[in-house]
Amino acid sequence: DELGISSINTDEHCDIVIIGSDEVFNCTQPGNWYGFSPNLFGQELNAGKVISYAASFGQTKLEDLKKYCIDGEVGKRLRSFAVLSVRDQNSYEIVSALTDKSPECHLDPVLIGEFDERVPKPKDTDYIAVYAYANRINDRKEIAAIKEFAKKRKLKIISVGMYQVWCDKNIIATPFEIVGYIKHAKYVITDTFHGCVFSIKYQKRFAAFSRETNSNKLLDLLYKFDLQNRLVQGVNSLEVILRTEPNTNAILAMLENEQNRSRNFLRENLS
Repeated sequence: DELGISSINTDEHCDIVIIGSDEVFNCTQPGNWYGFSPNLFGQELNAGKVISYAASFGQTKLEDLKKYCIDGEVGKRLRSFAVLSVRDQNSYEIVSALTDKSPECHLDPVLIGEFDERVPKPKDTDYIAVYAYANRINDRKEIAAIKEFAKKRKLKIISVGMYQVWCDKNIIATPFEIVGYIKHAKYVITDTFHGCVFSIKYQKRFAAFSRETNSNKLLDLLYKFDLQNRLVQGVNSLEVILRTEPNTNAILAMLENEQNRSRNFLRENLS
């Protein structure tokens, strides 16, 4: 509604369709959020040109596509794209193997968009923001280390977006309110790709826990920005990670370069 679109008519011809971003190609994991959708691979789209932008296969690997006997169809659909853009190495390797083309790699739209005027400043101050899926930070040692760090610095622990029973406060927040809590936090603790994205965008001191369900794109993001030192390898490393100031100049230089590449890609392929 905010965009002035009341409905989408798939019969209507479009000049260009962009598929992306994030895990639009993730098609072999069980669960209601996933599954093989041929439309996301360009099938039956009434468009003059179909491209992808910063798309990801998530935890789907090439051997998974072969296991379910959809590698041939996925490859055929991908070859019909005018141009392909992905966001992580796993997706790059799958596209390369199935199409004999080398896709470009680009940033999540969050890192190239400007929307600060819509991000509210939270009423809470002096806090650690936890941005993680519910019940994924459940290891007693992980929780104890976070609480100990917060206690030393007299900071509240606030979970935004998801309920964490061990946090001091839980906030049911809109998307932009979540961004505001991360932007104004003293520290950020996350186990999500976008928690890292927002932390990079706002130059936060953050610590990231890698989980099996998101390791491909999360690790790729951290290595892209030379931030692998933000990855929690063991709870004893948490305090050192959070105390480490980000190398702001280096990160901003890399971010600007990647932003220019991403914007140029979109300009060239939307003209």
